[in-house]
Amino acid sequence: MKEYIFFNIKKFKYKLLYKTLYNILISILGLLSILITKNIINYALDKDFTNLNISIIIFISLTIIMLILSPINSYISTILKFKIFDDIQSNLYKKVINSKFEKINKYSSLDIVNRINTDCGTFISFIYEIIPTTIGLILTIVLSIVALININYMFLIILLISSILTTILSRILNTKQIELYKEIQKNDVDHRVTMDESLKNIEYIKVSELEEINIDSLNKIYSRRMYLNKKMSIVVGGISFLFSLGSILSYTIIFVIGVYQLFIGNLSIAEFTVLLQIYRQLNSSVLELQSYIPSFNNVLAAIDRIYEIEILEPEDLKNKQISDFKEKIQFKNISFEYDDNKILSDLSFSIKKGDFFGIIGESGSGKTTFLKLMASLLTPKSGEILIDNNKLTNIHRSLISYVSQDDMLFTKSIKENLLCHNSQVSDSELTKVLYLTKIDSFLDKLPNGIHTNIKYLSKGQKQRIALARAILQKKPIILLDEVTASLDIDTEQHIINSIKNLDYKPTCFIVTHRNSILNICNKIYNIKNNVLTSQILN
Repeated sequence: MKEYIFFNIKKFKYKLLYKTLYNILISILGLLSILITKNIINYALDKDFTNLNISIIIFISLTIIMLILSPINSYISTILKFKIFDDIQSNLYKKVINSKFEKINKYSSLDIVNRINTDCGTFISFIYEIIPTTIGLILTIVLSIVALININYMFLIILLISSILTTILSRILNTKQIELYKEIQKNDVDHRVTMDESLKNIEYIKVSELEEINIDSLNKIYSRRMYLNKKMSIVVGGISFLFSLGSILSYTIIFVIGVYQLFIGNLSIAEFTVLLQIYRQLNSSVLELQSYIPSFNNVLAAIDRIYEIEILEPEDLKNKQISDFKEKIQFKNISFEYDDNKILSDLSFSIKKGDFFGIIGESGSGKTTFLKLMASLLTPKSGEILIDNNKLTNIHRSLISYVSQDDMLFTKSIKENLLCHNSQVSDSELTKVLYLTKIDSFLDKLPNGIHTNIKYLSKGQKQRIALARAILQKKPIILLDEVTASLDIDTEQHIINSIKNLDYKPTCFIVTHRNSILNICNKIYNIKNNVLTSQILN
């Protein structure tokens, strides 16, 4: 985790250097303004109008410089911060996309989005705002300490004792805050998942009269969120209270001692005024530094969640691609299990190029798992899959089109979905595929034709688009997972026969329960009790 922090600090060192130098400059200018007030008071008391006017001009100039720098810095800082944000988010997204499917599949999509957005935002605020500001605050504290020593070291001792005591006491609450941050983020993911699932399944909820049950589920999450945020508020409030208490007590003691020193003649009026100003600036810097402790606790939790994604095992992303296979696909003693739950056991068989391979079996028997193994999304527990005697890896995906039962379409237009793999498809080729999948039968009825967003389409229409996209890929191996469940038999047979009669004669793995499709297959296998057996269609 430390390596990740230092890697990003080094990567964005020049952007962070700008922010740090600005904070240092403002700290120096602020302290100079305070010290000049001492000269202004002394020159006024001594009626030294020449030096008084010079000091006033310097004081006003410093104030104007700080006023001008503020909006300029705000503009530059905003641009630099978003550049860092875009870079870190983009790299984390690439990490997710390029990780092994079986590793990233352990997280919900909304959990990953939350880590990329919320946790990245927390981390970026830390490296771009908190770290440079902290350096500026430390410089302010050091310079203020030097100034206090020159006036009276006793005031410094009082402040140090107060700061050390409050920091030690606040550490009791720091661990609790880190735990609460993680729980709050988990609750936020639960809320988004529940909301997302209820909206996706709103038809079923209404038909099944599950409205109240879903509302109750969401209310429980809201109650949990309220409880966690109340606890977080108490913890953060407790930390703030300790720091404020230390500040008030130390200021009161310093003020009383300062008045006494003024009374006995050890301090001048100018020194007493500057003392209070320096103390306020020093105390303000210490309080701001201490206030970052709750933020730092949140940052640690956020980095921990980001780092979980960063260390996910990546796929072997070689540029090498395989353009075709010539003879056969072999499964040799393939076994697979989820968390010690055996799904497939000792599968061995082979199919030839151009075969239509039908797969049947009860729900949960491992049919979809079988296809994911073939797509190299999952890794067998034992055994190997060979394509032309070469072990199947992710580079063989260049041979494979995969159409799942969930469509896997993007919320874009029909045309954008069809051409997402190849935007150079000719109009004549596109028209042919629209006919083969019977998309042309409903395309003219849509308000924007092929440019209609897929969110306005029915389940059956979406299935046809997913099948058309697979055909346009022209891959020699096609994996179909219950992809015609929402189609009528005539449309289904028309599309599957169209795939079988394609010029490039693809090899097809088809998971289905329909005899109308199995009749088209030249091989049919049944997955039962974790094993694969040849099946004769009755």
